[in-house]
This record gives sequence, structure tokens and C-alpha cells, in this order.
Amino acid sequence: MNRYVAPSFPLYEFASETPDDGAGRRWFVHWDGRVGDPAEDVLLAWESGPARALVCTTSRVFDRADARYRAVHLAIGGTFLPTAGRPAGPTQIARAMERLRDADDAWSPARGLVPDATAAEVTQDFGCSAAYTLFDGGAVFVVAVGVPLEHVRVRIARDSPTGL
Repeated sequence: MNRYVAPSFPLYEFASETPDDGAGRRWFVHWDGRVGDPAEDVLLAWESGPARALVCTTSRVFDRADARYRAVHLAIGGTFLPTAGRPAGPTQIARAMERLRDADDAWSPARGLVPDATAAEVTQDFGCSAAYTLFDGGAVFVVAVGVPLEHVRVRIARDSPTGL
């Protein structure tokens, strides 16, 4: 039976500037993992007007290059974020993802998005922000459009993982 099993790690969601729970719309997008086991990846979305964000919390371990690639993939690999200048076609998207993964000058150190972070970086390209933070036992990725870079933040999801 294919069903969602809550992960053993806390889920993070986009933290809008307004502390009001009603600010923006939030929803569960996707989970990944073995059927019947706790989720290994959980993707949550947020939007308010033209601003949109995706936050992926994962128990998978990434090195810096793979974390960059995953962050950029979330930003431009799909169509959820209406990014300006998105490369046309899968080959161009793959090339752009590889270019950003390897471009040290495109990434800046960021404050840890979560406590006890071991690394965190952020980039802006194609009209969106992409950030990641690594910590022992996992990572959090956040991508957003219509949100100033300095306001890209996450918080522990306010709902029970099984109540999403």
C-alpha cells in the first residue's frame, strides 16, 4: 500500500515575514521514500500573491556540490516557480544546473537556515533564490521567487507531519 509515513526528522516550511498563521497559503507537495517506511524527503510549498517558495527537508546526506545541484534543480528543474529566463528545454536546464553547481562565485555563505547547520549557501539566478543548509543527518533546501534574498527563511512546520 502506498501511503505517507511521517519522517523521523522535523519538517521545515517557508517562514513568511508576517508571523500571522494566515499569511499566504501553505501545502504539502510531495514525499519520497520507501513504501511503508518513514519519508526521506518532504516538499512543502508556500505562496502569497506572486511570491512562491518550496522547502525540501531530507534525511539524505549531501556534499556541497550535490547540495548546490539539488537546490538549483528545485528552482529551475520544474515549473512550480515562475522564474524569469528559465532555460528552454531539458538540455539547457541541465547545463545551467551544472554551471551553477560549479560556479563558486555564484554562491555566498548564508547563515544557517536551521540550528546546528554545518554549511549553508545561497544563490540568485533566473529570478529566483536558492539556498541549502547541511546538518548532521540531512539537509534543508529552500527556493523562492518574489521574496528578497534576505527574507529567505524557514521554520519548523507548524502542523503535525501527519496532518499536512
